[in-house]
Amino acid sequence: MGVRNRNLKLNKLPIFTFLLLGGGLGGWFCLDKAAGHIFENVRPKIQMELSKQIGQELLIGSYRGLRLWGIAIGPSKFMAKGSNYSTGKVEEMTIKFAPFESLFNLRTVAILIPKGTNINLRKSDDGVYWSPVQLKGKSKRKIDIRLKINDPASITLLPQNINFKAQTNTLVKLSDKRIHADLKLNLHDKGSFYISGKGSWDSLNLVSRARFSKLKINPFIPLFNLSPSFTADGIVNGKMLLSLKKGRFDCK
Repeated sequence: MGVRNRNLKLNKLPIFTFLLLGGGLGGWFCLDKAAGHIFENVRPKIQMELSKQIGQELLIGSYRGLRLWGIAIGPSKFMAKGSNYSTGKVEEMTIKFAPFESLFNLRTVAILIPKGTNINLRKSDDGVYWSPVQLKGKSKRKIDIRLKINDPASITLLPQNINFKAQTNTLVKLSDKRIHADLKLNLHDKGSFYISGKGSWDSLNLVSRARFSKLKINPFIPLFNLSPSFTADGIVNGKMLLSLKKGRFDCK
C-alpha cells in the first residue's frame, strides 16, 4: 500500500508541473496582450508630450513584447524640428521601470535601453547641436529618464563628418531640467575620452571631470569657428576638471 501511494504521488508530479507551467505561460500571454493594447493606446500621447519637452519630432516604435520590469518596442526615431536640426533612430528599445530608484527619488524613473542607435548631430543657426525647450514653470509630471546605451551608438557630427561610438549611463530629470551623465566616446584610431558630470540646461551650469586617452586634436578643429589658416595638431592624454557657471567656462 505504501509503495502504491508513493507511485501515485510520483505520477501526479508531472501533471502538476505541466499545469503550473501552462498556467504561467497562459498568464504571461494574457499580460503581454494587455500590455500591448495599453501601450498602443497611450503611444500617441507619449509621443506628443515628449516631443514638446525635447524640442524634436519623436516617433515611438510599435510594441514588441514584455520584458522583465518593462517592455520592448520597435524602430523609433527623432527628427529635426524648429531650431533643432539633429536626427536619430534606434532599431529596438527596451523601456523599463526602476522600482528601487523610483522609491529612493520619490518619483517615477523610466530606464531606456536602445540598440542599433544612429545619431546625426547638426549645428543650428545658433551654433549648437541641441537647444532646450523653454517650458513655462516645471512639468507637473515628475518623471526621470535614465538612458543606458551599452550597445555603442554610432554618432556623426555634421557637416564635418566626424564619426565616433558612444556609450552612456545618463539620468535626465525633466521636471527639474537637470542631468547627471557618464559618457564614453571612442573615435576609433583618433583616441577616446570619458566624461562624468552633472548640471542644468536651464541655467547652463555644468561641473564635470574628463579623462583623455590618445585623443587627436586635429579632427576637432573644424568644430570651432577659427580662421581657415589656423592649424593645430597633437595628442591629448590626462585628466581635466571642467565647469560652466553663469556663462563662464573654466578648466584645470
